[in-house]
Amino acid sequence: MTMNNANTHQRLLEKPLMLFINPDRDMSGERIVHQGISSIASYLIDRGIGSHALLTSLCSDDYILERISQYAYTYVGFYLTSDDSAIGYARSLMKKIKNVNNNMIFVAGGPHATLGSDELMTQLPDMDLCVRGEGEETCYEILSGKAYTSINGLTYRWNGVITSTPNRGLLSAADLPSPIRYNYFHSDWNAHSLSTSRGCPNNCQYCIGHEIFGRTIRFKPLDKIRQELQWIQDCDKRNLVVSINDDMFNMRKDRTLALMELFKKFPFHYFPRGMRADRLDAETTRAMREAKVVGTSIGIESADNESLKIMCKGETIEEIERGIQHLRNNGISIVAQFMIGNIGDTLETVKKTIDFALRHRFEDINMSCAIPFPGTALRQYVEKNNLMLKEPYQAAKGVVNGNTVIYFETPNFPLADRVKAVELAIDAGLLRIQKQ
Repeated sequence: MTMNNANTHQRLLEKPLMLFINPDRDMSGERIVHQGISSIASYLIDRGIGSHALLTSLCSDDYILERISQYAYTYVGFYLTSDDSAIGYARSLMKKIKNVNNNMIFVAGGPHATLGSDELMTQLPDMDLCVRGEGEETCYEILSGKAYTSINGLTYRWNGVITSTPNRGLLSAADLPSPIRYNYFHSDWNAHSLSTSRGCPNNCQYCIGHEIFGRTIRFKPLDKIRQELQWIQDCDKRNLVVSINDDMFNMRKDRTLALMELFKKFPFHYFPRGMRADRLDAETTRAMREAKVVGTSIGIESADNESLKIMCKGETIEEIERGIQHLRNNGISIVAQFMIGNIGDTLETVKKTIDFALRHRFEDINMSCAIPFPGTALRQYVEKNNLMLKEPYQAAKGVVNGNTVIYFETPNFPLADRVKAVELAIDAGLLRIQKQ
């Protein structure tokens, strides 16, 4: 099956069993095919099970409810992070769906479902199932009608009690699906999307990625990536940027160089995320430029080496600056990602980070207060030391390029100083307030 952008809706499968929803409304201006959802949909269609998918940024609630009425879905699946607005939206939408179809089975996947399934199901009393970890095989077994008790990687309600089965293993690199793109109700993307690997071996204290996809990188076969790029070229004539959503894109130099050779064969421009600055050198960044990599995002987090050490970042600010310079030398734009409030941070280290960001004049910045996601080392530290605030504190409203909700404090960085740090970032122009 192929995708025709003018008639995408006509290409939707007629008897889908599941509707996938990415509740991204008001969360990002980026509209792309969700790699996780689309990989699961691909795995299902290869086994004869159809699905539809949508982004809430492209659909009103009324539109979604009309589709629920139109198609005889048995399941609705939500991709959920720990973002309060996404969880609140899912809660509201599920209640509306129940009014249309009271027999609907709701499934959650994504970081929160994996790392805090019990907590999520308590927050969302209408949620029936949580798929933990990679969702392909688990979703297939659910939709095939297998007994919940025998499905690994599943959390479910049984007689009002939340119950979990053992964790599921990871797919092999060869078995990683090629995401499908034709099952979406809309194709008004402003970027294409691609993933070239899963997993990350690093130990960053705050990160949720390796808890879901493992600490060993599984590289998708190059021929599979070539087929995906060819499909995009053949079926979507818009020459959009290809956004590459890996946790750790440039872990191995030989792999990165091989990808650049492959990228050059297609007419796209590329924006890889998950770039590790300390692994960039002159040869790699020159190859990136020749392959039409126009930009990348790098996680800097802090300009203070002691803070980087405590958060287990595994690189120094000097190494990060060398990587930045290699990107600059090749005209590759940088989206710099920073955090406020990790263990080891103080108001003074944040001031140092703000000065660093201003000095380098990055093309764009994301700066967020640290979130102690369930299942992370940061969360364990916060809970062990009783550092969590009784209620999350919103330090600023209307910020469009970062989270300003404060969840915890430390003796060296109390709540008042954290609020001051957010205010300093706003005053410096690093955190942008949405204009009314």
